[in-house]
Amino acid sequence: MAALAGWLMQDGPRNLLALGPLTNIAQLVQAHPEAAARITRLVWMGGSDGPGNHSPLAEFNALADPEAAAIVAEAGLPLDVIDLMICRQAVFGPADLPETDPLTADLLGGYLDIGLSRGRPGMAIYDPVAALAMLRPEAFAFASRAMAVSTAGDGTYGATRFTEDPQSRTRLATAPLEDLARPCLDALRKEAPHGLSR
Repeated sequence: MAALAGWLMQDGPRNLLALGPLTNIAQLVQAHPEAAARITRLVWMGGSDGPGNHSPLAEFNALADPEAAAIVAEAGLPLDVIDLMICRQAVFGPADLPETDPLTADLLGGYLDIGLSRGRPGMAIYDPVAALAMLRPEAFAFASRAMAVSTAGDGTYGATRFTEDPQSRTRLATAPLEDLARPCLDALRKEAPHGLSR
């Protein structure tokens, strides 16, 4: 925490990519508010502007620590949310597997098998889509939204709700503006395109 706070207090853009629960960012907001205020962009893979994947209403990263997500949502940080709905629009199937090294091919094939074993034609891409949003925000349409996170001890626990708010510093990715799966898969190729190397 101290290292993150110290880095944030340095000069220059301070962009963060969060691929899990927002526990550490919430702790930063509470313990080092002056450092948190220096975040120039926080991209989070989490939440859902629709149904959940680990409860009927909640996405896993939000459900893992709704209290933290609520703290971050209320902190007014420049937050870009790459939610479950946008990630599920980036899908790859057997014909899309890139030529890559054996270990990566085995891991990617095993991940694809999860979707195929459930009767799906392919598998959605999650964390890499958030990384793509960090590097190439122009690949997404964003809309200003206020994000609320349920911390109620009922079936809504961990659910995220997004409402239109032109003044909000939170932006929700609402649509892909290009094929999101292709650059994620291209980055895994033996000869990855410039700027997408592993």
